[in-house]
Amino acid sequence: MGVTILEDGTIVVCSKTGVLMAARADGKGGFVLMDTLALGDFTRTSNNEVSNSIAADGQGVFVVTQREMCRVDFNPLTGTTSAS
Repeated sequence: MGVTILEDGTIVVCSKTGVLMAARADGKGGFVLMDTLALGDFTRTSNNEVSNSIAADGQGVFVVTQREMCRVDFNPLTGTTSAS
């Protein structure tokens, strides 16, 4: 599982199976889910697990799997994620 925080304070979490979740603090001690995204065919039999952490550089969130590196863009205005 990987966790990173974006410049705008959004927290992005990626599970071992390649599901990303973006959330923000709600100011009341909780979090508001912004969006979720499944990267490709991450089934239990696909042998394409996320075994490294994830990183953000201000332009995207980068996820390294056993087979590839994926870039995910987060739009802070709409709160949506998309794979590049």
